[in-house]
Amino acid sequence: MLLKYNYKLKPCKSQAVIIANWLSMARRQYNYRLAERLKWFEATRTPFKN
Repeated sequence: MLLKYNYKLKPCKSQAVIIANWLSMARRQYNYRLAERLKWFEATRTPFKN
């Protein structure tokens, strides 16, 4: 029984440029949000008191 499908994209050059731009924007957004989250964590972290 087939449970998944594999697709292979073959975009033309203009489509490849658009896809590359979208992936670049998504990566930058992810990294920006991750940096914000780490800055917040560092600013609000309290030391352990044993």
